[in-house]
Amino acid sequence: MHLRGAIKFNNVVDEEGVFKRVGTHTFRKTINTLRAKKGCPAGLMERLLNHKLTVNQKYYNKMADEELVKEFDIYNPFNFLF
Repeated sequence: MHLRGAIKFNNVVDEEGVFKRVGTHTFRKTINTLRAKKGCPAGLMERLLNHKLTVNQKYYNKMADEELVKEFDIYNPFNFLF
């Protein structure tokens, strides 16, 4: 996360009264948990988190960018915010 984004994120956390340490890893973990609850396939969650792909997920390398964006929108746990 860029410094400017980290500062904004920390400001929101402070404003909401969150008193435990929250970092980008916590945010990514939360998003992945919410995607799993929505039924997102494990391989796709790895791809959306930009993890290195295992041999079993090689076919995601061939996924078109448009298809990846479509899948991102389907499993975005924060669609209701926008």
